Amino acid sequence: MQVSIEDVVQRYRNERNSWDSEQFRTRVHRAISWLRRASEEHDDPDASFIFLWISFNAAYARMIEDSQLKGEREKYDRFIGCLVSSDRRQRIANLLFNQFSDSLEELIKNQYVFHDYWQRQLYPDKGIDWEQELSLSIVEANAIARKRKAYEYLRIVLSRVHVLRNQIIHGASTFGSKTNRKQVQDAADVLRQLVPLMIDVMMDNPVEEEWGDILYPVQ
Repeated sequence: MQVSIEDVVQRYRNERNSWDSEQFRTRVHRAISWLRRASEEHDDPDASFIFLWISFNAAYARMIEDSQLKGEREKYDRFIGCLVSSDRRQRIANLLFNQFSDSLEELIKNQYVFHDYWQRQLYPDKGIDWEQELSLSIVEANAIARKRKAYEYLRIVLSRVHVLRNQIIHGASTFGSKTNRKQVQDAADVLRQLVPLMIDVMMDNPVEEEWGDILYPVQ
């Protein structure tokens, strides 16, 4: 069952006062605020993608000790683990493997959001065989999809989205460029379906210990 932005907003309003954690309340509030902003972008996939990524980031970002600082990928890997374990109704798996499978397959196959493709362009002397690595990644994704392993599959999907995020956020992409329209549109479509569902699953388990302390708490 698809979760709309309106569904998420209404549930938040109905349930927020029952949550013990003010930090969790703030986390969800922030994520929803950017999700609502993204919903206003109907003709600009670049802006839609950026606002949707910020919403996703607001959902998973957490304060950790300096000694535990890790890469961004590791941070949202941990978030995905919490998310999937909280999804007792298997709604994320249903979205990934039933409702949205064709679009996700296309995104996974797109070489321009594959990390090793760009590593080959940056470091040609390293002999990175991106075509072989992409083929192996596609085979792996297909095998994971057949077994309906939501955590592993979502990690692969988000690894592709993260490459696009790096291109756009770090200024390595031209606004409105025709050369990357397909991957921008596909990634925005993925996040538009995924982020509201993620927030809704989080609200199934509004426990601060699961999601951690928020970054830059309200003062």
